Amino acid sequence: MNQENKPGMGRLQVIVNTAGGSLPVANAAVTVYGADAENDDTGILYSLRTDVSGLTEYVDLAAPSRDLSLTPGNPAPYARYNITVHRDGYGTVRNIGIPIFDGVLSTQRVTLIPLSEFETDREERIVESVPGLNPLL
Repeated sequence: MNQENKPGMGRLQVIVNTAGGSLPVANAAVTVYGADAENDDTGILYSLRTDVSGLTEYVDLAAPSRDLSLTPGNPAPYARYNITVHRDGYGTVRNIGIPIFDGVLSTQRVTLIPLSEFETDREERIVESVPGLNPLL
């Protein structure tokens, strides 16, 4: 089996909060999609709910072998996934291009913004992930 065909596996956990990250959002619906190179959805992989701490369970996601990162010229050593997070009373957030690396647990933080008392819905907020950039630092 050559390196490009050797399967890998990464993990994803989504952390959903509000109030600038200080309050967890329980029972938020999190949908995980496969994504192509343009970050378009390729199908639903998981439908999850957050617990009282705002966390989803860990999910396993296919990723290229980490061996690909050892040789220049190989394709990107990660797979891309998209998520949508929704909870009644909050605006929906869509994160696209989430990189998943072989053997790595990736955490994706999502901050929901409450709807005002006069809003019933709001346009979906889209956040694009950039591999190697950690907005928490």
